[in-house]
Amino acid sequence: MANLIIDPRDQKFVLYEMLNIEELCKAPLYADFSRDMFDMVLNEAEKFSTTAIFPTLAEGDREGCRLVDGNVHIPKCYHRSAQIYREGGWPTMNVAAEEGGQGFPLVVAMAAKEWFSHNSAFVSYFSLTEGAARLIETYGTETQKKKYLPKMHEAVWGGTMALTEPGAGTDVGNLKTKAIRRPDGTFRLQGTKIFITSGDSDIMENIIHPVLARIEGDPPGTGGISIFLVPKFLVNDDGTPGKRNDYAIGKIEEKMGIHGSATCLINLGDNGECYAELLGEERQGMKIMFQMMNGARIGIGIQSLSGSSIAYLPWLEILRGLLDWNRQQEMDRAAPTHIPVPSGSRKRLEYKPGEPPVLAVKLQEMFGLHDTPAVCNGRVPVMIHLLSPAQRPVQVTQDLRGFWQRTYQEVKKELKGRYPKHYWPDDPFSAIPTARVRPD
Repeated sequence: MANLIIDPRDQKFVLYEMLNIEELCKAPLYADFSRDMFDMVLNEAEKFSTTAIFPTLAEGDREGCRLVDGNVHIPKCYHRSAQIYREGGWPTMNVAAEEGGQGFPLVVAMAAKEWFSHNSAFVSYFSLTEGAARLIETYGTETQKKKYLPKMHEAVWGGTMALTEPGAGTDVGNLKTKAIRRPDGTFRLQGTKIFITSGDSDIMENIIHPVLARIEGDPPGTGGISIFLVPKFLVNDDGTPGKRNDYAIGKIEEKMGIHGSATCLINLGDNGECYAELLGEERQGMKIMFQMMNGARIGIGIQSLSGSSIAYLPWLEILRGLLDWNRQQEMDRAAPTHIPVPSGSRKRLEYKPGEPPVLAVKLQEMFGLHDTPAVCNGRVPVMIHLLSPAQRPVQVTQDLRGFWQRTYQEVKKELKGRYPKHYWPDDPFSAIPTARVRPD
């Protein structure tokens, strides 16, 4: 397998043999497409994912986002990937051709973005933009579509989804953000929103927030909620960003594992001048927002699938390594084999003759443990010490042996038909020796 993010064979099996997406090409809407085109896109998605998105996964989380003078600065490594994402046309895959997009079937667009979703912190800046743009496509006026959609489709401008408040989480109908009507038909919002994913960033020239609020005088509960478009910068007549709108980023929320995602607290209208435009009809806010919420649920499903895949495939490789070792009959037994951990760590692993050094090497390769000593310090020993029972003290190895045997049997059952019988010994863990750990 060339990568450990997604198994292309599994993906294409689902697309072509289960879903039979080639049949879509017979419909007039997709008559210009073919399986060759779909495969080309998926191959490019794999290349982009492995060369530009996956390398930012750990680095982006380590650097995280910073709030400086009211503006969010996202990880520097995201900037290059974001530019490649735009230039590659990924934001417009599912946008209709008449709107300047490529018009691919949604299922193909989602399959391509499955390659990216393992890095959810990075992808969220674009997936939320696409969802917000679809809201405007469906419910916006012609003026709003002309004003916002071209730049949002290009992912030059971003988008979010602003529902949650300190006192209104699952009970959205209890929200307190209010909308004050102005004579010109626009509104001014006042309130606070929390946990707003991609709430601000320095890779978007402008950000358009769909915000749930209640117009003054409207009834309580979800039936009285409307939805508004709140741009970060008001848009000039020539389409360029103008005056900064009256809202402020109060803080960046702490979310373990996705520090590259700017999940923000937003204070609206501290000065009474947070400009907003009604989207759709009054008191239809929940109905309208549910379009984006349902789309987000599909996106979270893809994110979960991608995250599960990138967790599963490396372990599958480890199991295969164990099986390869079990089949090796001739190994150098002349002297112990030393597999040093990269410099900066305090321990090394010493193997008895005949032990499988391939495990340590594979772990280093799979988890990107070829960084600088400062990065590796402490991380490598933990990875190697925890992830392979062959390299743990004997009492822990015995505790984990049952877990590994169950895992092996599950993998064996799933993959047995793909490989010869000799790949599947009954118990490859029974003879695994115990590693000795000593200081450098």
